[in-house]
Amino acid sequence: MTEQANLSARAWDLVSRVIPFLGGLMVWEAGGQAGVIPAFLLPAPTVILAKFVELVSDGTMVFHTVESLRRALFGYLAAVAVGVPAGLLLGWFGRIYQMFELPVELLRPIPAIALVPFGILVFGIGDLSKIFVIFYACFFVLFIATLYGAANVDEILLLSLRSMRATNRYIFRRVLIFAASPYIFAGLRQCIAIALILMIAGEMILGGSGLGFFIMDAERTFKISAMYSGIFFLGLLGYTLTKLFLGLERRTLNWYKRDQGYQG
Repeated sequence: MTEQANLSARAWDLVSRVIPFLGGLMVWEAGGQAGVIPAFLLPAPTVILAKFVELVSDGTMVFHTVESLRRALFGYLAAVAVGVPAGLLLGWFGRIYQMFELPVELLRPIPAIALVPFGILVFGIGDLSKIFVIFYACFFVLFIATLYGAANVDEILLLSLRSMRATNRYIFRRVLIFAASPYIFAGLRQCIAIALILMIAGEMILGGSGLGFFIMDAERTFKISAMYSGIFFLGLLGYTLTKLFLGLERRTLNWYKRDQGYQG
């Protein structure tokens, strides 16, 4: 394929993605302006955009976004700090995992949102209870993903390394971590969405501040355009974070993509 043809294909791919989105916005805007779509249920896109700009300009949206991301980041990083090392160690030492398998499999299916009362009981209604819920949900995703990555290292490779007198420390640092990294990154990517979901749910239930609190408060006070501004901004925020992480993943796991014959 020539360079010109390649550019044309990319341009068409971009257009084919944008046209349905813009078409939907135009229909929505026309319906709102004509009164077909009731404004108290779903304001027109231009009304929501104007409200969003206003909320950003006066600092309201910025404040609640910072508060939400701070809690999500703390819970996310705490889950990474605990879940990834635990998954590597228990995946490497399978017999130890067998000792913990029962409590893990009993706790893992419990929805994190069901532990909000426990979080309030132990940590109160402040940030710690919200962070705990995010940590709980992300921990098990990362732990299980890392565990399977560490447990599925090629046995022939391990036997070959041991036949060359490679130490367990060398294998762990130079082989196990790299072999499990695609699984770890898959878990990290999944936890972005999980952290955002639990962040919003916790703030809606516990209140205080953050995007979840802002959206719920706007609905209760009938500030419908502000409510939709928060909702659609959440979608944009999640999309942006996912795209940024995918870029990091492509660069970090470039060796793995090449090995798998990945075309991206």
